[in-house]
Amino acid sequence: MALESFKRVQALKAERNKLAAELEERATADVSRILKSLGDDFVNFLSQEGFRVTRLKNAIGAIYGDARLSLEFPLPQERFSDALTVLSLLDSRNPEIKWRLEIVPHSGDGTEPPPEALVTQQGGAVTLENMIEVLRRRNDRFLPSEYRIRYRVVAVKEDAPAPGETRSARAIIDVLNAILEEPQFNH
Repeated sequence: MALESFKRVQALKAERNKLAAELEERATADVSRILKSLGDDFVNFLSQEGFRVTRLKNAIGAIYGDARLSLEFPLPQERFSDALTVLSLLDSRNPEIKWRLEIVPHSGDGTEPPPEALVTQQGGAVTLENMIEVLRRRNDRFLPSEYRIRYRVVAVKEDAPAPGETRSARAIIDVLNAILEEPQFNH
């Protein structure tokens, strides 16, 4: 009996790990698609506006005159608790601050909680069976994310302006237009 129970637990763990790996692979591919789209839009928009644009591994630089914009992004495998992914935008005209761009699902505030949290929220005990069921449901209904961008100022230096309100946009072009219109950037 103990041997059968041991085998069952091992089989459940293997299934949980397989489902979690499948979901992670899908999420990484989705974030890769989003990062590529954002990067392409950033490059296309600023190139059309006369900026000289350079792509690096995890950043894109854009220069116009003596001003430089830099969009920095993480690896697609990197996970954030409050967003699908997070980018930073820096402007050489105001080096004391940077902008945090949180890419979140269009319909929600952030990412889904881990399976253990969902099982607990639904009043169940955290068991391998419950976690497997949550992972199955997530895999079955996984769709590429329609996203929006939450953005705000975050301080880089101690004497920088206080972090600003969080705003939202549908496209990186909207974020760039809003940021470049900020009074502190027009000097």
